[in-house]
This record gives sequence, C-alpha cells and structure tokens, in this order.
Amino acid sequence: FGLGALGLSVIQAAKMAGARYIVGVDINDAKFETAIKMGATECVNSMTCEGGDVKKWLLGKEKWGYDYTYDCTGNVNVMRCALEVAHRGWGESCVIGVA
Repeated sequence: FGLGALGLSVIQAAKMAGARYIVGVDINDAKFETAIKMGATECVNSMTCEGGDVKKWLLGKEKWGYDYTYDCTGNVNVMRCALEVAHRGWGESCVIGVA
C-alpha cells in the first residue's frame, strides 16, 4: 500500500525475494507504470476499484488473503486494511514509516 519511494522499494525487494504475485495499491494512477516496471504484477487504485472497497478487490484476487502486506502510507485506515487482507492464520502485515 503506497507507491512512493518506500512502496517502490518494497516492490523491488519482493520481486528479488521471488514473490509470485505483487499488487501495488495507491490513489494515484500515474504511479502505476513505474510500479509495474519495478516488479509489480498489477496495480489498483484504492479510491476507484469496487466502488472504493479495495479490500473487496484484493480478496477477490486471493480468497484467503496475502502472505505479506506492507503499508507505506502512515494512514491508520490503510494500516487496518493491509492487516485485514493478510492471509488468515499465517499472513504477516508490516507497517513501515510510522513515528
């Protein structure tokens, strides 16, 4: 979540680690092209997908959730969403950049 410098670094690291499916989430579509070039499989605008329900969109792609989620926004609502889409049982959600 978040495709600024930090979010793009997370995408690069996930790609280098061998992640099979990487989704970039942001509210700015202009960032998607760079995210794809850095290794994202696909990107989604959290404000416009599924009527603004990015959680529904993400869980539609991975029914049980994602093994790893990363919040790079510092927004508590986004942090919660990242946690809620982590895989039930073993998913890990990491919040980066919160003071």
